[in-house]
Amino acid sequence: MNYTPSPWKWLYHKDPNDGEILYRVIPIQRVTDGAILSEADARLVAAAPDLLEACEAALEAGIPMASARARVRAAIIKAKAEK
Repeated sequence: MNYTPSPWKWLYHKDPNDGEILYRVIPIQRVTDGAILSEADARLVAAAPDLLEACEAALEAGIPMASARARVRAAIIKAKAEK
C-alpha cells in the first residue's frame, strides 16, 4: 500500500456555523475537499505524532541509539501498517 508522495500542505478555515477552526492536510498535486485520499494516507497522517516524537528522541542527548531506533522503527511500522 503506497501513500501519496509529498509535497503536502495544511490548510485551515473558520467554521461559519460555530467559529471553530478546522484543519485539513492535503497533497499539493491533488487539491481535494481535504479528505484523506487512501488508507495509506490516513495511516501516515495518524502516525505523524509518533514519527515526530521518534525523530525528536533520536536527536536528544543521552538517549541510547538502540532505544531511539526502536521508537523510529515502531513509528514507521504504524505508518505503513506492517506487523
